[in-house]
Amino acid sequence: MTHSVLDKTAELADQLREQAVQAEKIGKLTDDTVKLMKRAGHIRLLQPAKFGGLEVHPREFAETVMALAALDPAAGWINGVVGVHPYQLAYADPRVAEEIWADDVDTWVASPYAPRASPSRSTAAMSSTGAGSSVRAPITATGSSSVPSRATPTARCRCLRRCCT
Repeated sequence: MTHSVLDKTAELADQLREQAVQAEKIGKLTDDTVKLMKRAGHIRLLQPAKFGGLEVHPREFAETVMALAALDPAAGWINGVVGVHPYQLAYADPRVAEEIWADDVDTWVASPYAPRASPSRSTAAMSSTGAGSSVRAPITATGSSSVPSRATPTARCRCLRRCCT
């Protein structure tokens, strides 16, 4: 099914490239680009089939996002960020998805991915405290921080690579 989304993307290539130029000028996706993305099913790639989605493998999602981004980087960015939310909603209480997609399976959902840390300065380093923070960055003479290529952990590393343990 994703191949049809990729096929539709290829068919719309000229229009998407043209719209990318306009989007760059106005600082947002054009209404036409949004309509093309909805018609092609870009945001429904990871949406559960039960709620009108295509329910594809994450690799197919990524390939589709990259193909779109090659034509219109902003549209690819939106597809990658907004398009992952239907996957996240699949793990929520089903009543949430029912409410969101009851009237329109093409409803787009977004949420903030904001750090929950508070910066603090010391004479030697700038550190971040709070949920999810574990990096200290030295302060330069000008007062700006520079993150070393291999961050020094101040708390247990939470990354999957276990690079800091």
